[in-house]
Formats: sequence, C-alpha cells, structure tokens
Amino acid sequence: QSGTDAASYAGGTLNMRTPLLTGEAGSFMAYRAGGGLTVSAPAGVAPADPVTIDALGAEVRLAGQSVTVDTSVALPSGRLVLEAEDDIVLTDRADIDLSGRTLQFFDVTKHSWGGDLLMESTDGAIRQAGGSTIDVSATRNDGGSITATATGDNGLVDLEGTLRGSALAGF
Repeated sequence: QSGTDAASYAGGTLNMRTPLLTGEAGSFMAYRAGGGLTVSAPAGVAPADPVTIDALGAEVRLAGQSVTVDTSVALPSGRLVLEAEDDIVLTDRADIDLSGRTLQFFDVTKHSWGGDLLMESTDGAIRQAGGSTIDVSATRNDGGSITATATGDNGLVDLEGTLRGSALAGF
C-alpha cells in the first residue's frame, strides 16, 4: 500500500460484509480498492431477499483489481457498475436485483423501469456462477440492460446463471 491521498493511494483490499447491498432513492455511492474488492454476506448469514426494497434509482459502483459479489444487491430501477482490472466474479449466492417495482400512490398504481448492470474487466474474465441471478426486468415499463465487457489477453465473459430482462409488449 502506498500513497497519501485518494489520487495517489494504491493497494489494499476491501471486504464488505452485508446480507444486502442497497442505496436510498436517487443516491450514488462508489467503493474503490487498489486490490481486490469483495461484497459478501457475513459468515452463517444467508443473503437477504432483495424484493422487499423499493427505493428507486440508486447507483452503486464497485471498483478494484478484482471484484467479487457473494450476496444480494437491490437497486430497483437503479444502476450497478462493476469495474476490475482482473476478474469479476458473481458467486452462486449473488442475487442482483435491478428490476422495476410496482408502487402504489394512494389510488394510483405506477410501474418503474428495469435498471442497468455494467460489468467491465480490462484484463480478466467476467464469470457468473450457475446459482446466481441478475434481474433487470420490469412490469408495464421498459426492461433494463446488462452490459459485460472483458478485454485484454484474459478477456472472457461466462454468464451461467439466471438472467431476467423481460418487459411487457409495448415497452
């Protein structure tokens, strides 16, 4: 580890332990590590069910030498950005829910759009384990997007888990 400020700091790992990574409506948060960045549920605790979260439009960015997601992420109608120099790994316990929500406002029902997932590795693989889920779907609105870019000599995209991106006709 070296450096004296955010612009020159290098090295170090970041291990975040939470059963659910989320954000308040419209919020923005960026986490950056010079080494590996891992977000996982605490030992002995199952990842939380992200369906109960309805705060819309948050954005979270995770960046590091490598990035591993091993827990639930709920950013309804939001954006999740994963950036790594090496590998990005979504384990079997990764449940990324960026889907739209149906919200009740007194006597009116509204439907939000699906969110966006951006994964970018400059010299590594992007791997989604078979037990993981990525959901950018929406009901009665536009579905979101999943973008995975892996470049360099070790560039590989391997999405083996469940991908949900449906929307109703007309949206």
